[in-house]
Amino acid sequence: MFDPTTVFGALILGLAGLAIPFLLSLRIFPIIIITVRAKNLMDEPGARSLHGNKVPTMGGVGIFISFCLTAIPLSLMAGLGEVELLKLLSVLASSMILFFLGVKDDLIALDPGKKIIGQVIAALLVIFLADIRIESFYGLLGLDTLPYWVSVMVTVLVFLVLINAYNLIDGIDGLAGTITLIICGSLVPFFLLNGEGLYLVLSATLIGSTVGFLLFNLSSKRRLFMGDTGSLFMGFLVAFLGISFLGSNHVSAVAVSSGPALLLAIFSFPILDTIRVCFIRIWNRKSLFKADRNHIHHRLLGLGMQHRQATSAIALMNLIIIATVLILNDLSMHEQVFIVLCLSPLCYSLPFAMGYAMGMASVKMPVDVPVITTTIMAEKQNTKFVNHTDTVRPFKNAVYVKEKHQLEKEKYPKEKVETFGSGRSRFLKKAVKTFKNYKSTN
Repeated sequence: MFDPTTVFGALILGLAGLAIPFLLSLRIFPIIIITVRAKNLMDEPGARSLHGNKVPTMGGVGIFISFCLTAIPLSLMAGLGEVELLKLLSVLASSMILFFLGVKDDLIALDPGKKIIGQVIAALLVIFLADIRIESFYGLLGLDTLPYWVSVMVTVLVFLVLINAYNLIDGIDGLAGTITLIICGSLVPFFLLNGEGLYLVLSATLIGSTVGFLLFNLSSKRRLFMGDTGSLFMGFLVAFLGISFLGSNHVSAVAVSSGPALLLAIFSFPILDTIRVCFIRIWNRKSLFKADRNHIHHRLLGLGMQHRQATSAIALMNLIIIATVLILNDLSMHEQVFIVLCLSPLCYSLPFAMGYAMGMASVKMPVDVPVITTTIMAEKQNTKFVNHTDTVRPFKNAVYVKEKHQLEKEKYPKEKVETFGSGRSRFLKKAVKTFKNYKSTN
């Protein structure tokens, strides 16, 4: 039995929560990849895809299995009371609802309205069974304790926003998983120091499962997507942990002076990206449920960044915002919230400013995969195409598929090389055609 009320017991519990799901995931994910490939349940590249080949999906199944197989026994070994066990059961029940919704959506497209209904039911389960809700604003905007039904509605809204925000940010390799590591990693020290056994197990176990998934998600040979199965479940769980932190912070021995400000900083990226995208869709008179490529991570890819570079840039900005709140801990809560609200748009816009300052131009086509680009050489009597596999580098006025000295060695006249500016339409047609026929080794 691990006693989470002691530092040693909580530390052992946290380390077990990290290690066990990680080791389980190393065995589970290869089985999922083999099964998905055998059943051809692959993510097909389409008009909005940022990959040029079929990739196994259903990675969320592995995350869910490794999470449950670890969280249940560890929670029992922690000697939790009836209240904590009821919270665990409600979390597992809600997670299963979202898990099956995600599986169905990954296999056959699910109507957005049905997904929203499932998310509301999942949120209401933990609210009514475990009484996990936002009971107060703790002086923010002059509001303290909320009436019960107002508290319920606000909590449901927060669950819906964060679940769907997670679904939206799961657009490039490693992003949703990395944001999960930042969120849970920020909350684990609080739960550990205060002996919150259940929340410590849930957050540590989610970290271990996510790290195991990221090894495959970022792999070039055994690449795997989490799909809606993972994003819905993961979004719900981080929302649950965030709301639980808010409720525990004001009664804990080791508390954060400004819990709402820190929580806003932790969730700054998914919240800001969701608000930004919804505003753009409303401004363009498009449905909120109609997918597009206006997310922050899409724009970073358009600047020429690779998946890992874009993910790292976003993660760094998120960590800077969290660190700022912790450093300015002596300020009042309203001042910290104001700083977060001002700093977040500036931080997440910084890569764009740097990109444009370096002369990068936005590209309207995927740039994260090794697209077969084509240098078009115009001969006197006919047109000869020279194929060369490389990644489009979106600098001003040219596509540098081959360097000038390479062209000179092949005895092609310099004036015959079409630039991106002069041969834009013909280049894009050829690039799109070859991109559709290209099968990457990834």
